[in-house]
Amino acid sequence: MSTGETIPRRVGRGVNLVLAFGSDLWRAVAPDHSPDDLAPFQPVSGKDGRGAPATQRDAWLWISGAEPDVTWHSAWAAALAVDHAASLAVEQVCFTYRGGRDITGFIDGTANPQVRRAAEVAIVPPGRPRAGGGHVLAMRWVHELGFNRLSLEGQQ
Repeated sequence: MSTGETIPRRVGRGVNLVLAFGSDLWRAVAPDHSPDDLAPFQPVSGKDGRGAPATQRDAWLWISGAEPDVTWHSAWAAALAVDHAASLAVEQVCFTYRGGRDITGFIDGTANPQVRRAAEVAIVPPGRPRAGGGHVLAMRWVHELGFNRLSLEGQQ
């Protein structure tokens, strides 16, 4: 992801937008501006057959907003704008659950910076190679909802 914009903006009933490109597309479109170390995510194998697959996409668009209708319309307009050159591989509608908890009730991200500092820690600062850019790792999780039956001690 690389833009000249490094400060998140919110406008009335608008949306927030992040656009990212996979390494193959970036190299095909702008080979002279592709980071040397940009590479596709590799699968991760864990215990008991668990792991993280590496499903690559050429482009990724994240649209969020407080108004579901405005957010949906923005996503629809974006899909129409590129339908001559791209096809939608996955659409994932999301929501904030109970103030940012995961669906098991776990409070995640407590060490993450507050919104006012997010750009400062997540985006490459001016004057550095790839200024205005960052990295995206998007994951889908399968939740084990039996977790809620455990005692608090067992959950921790």
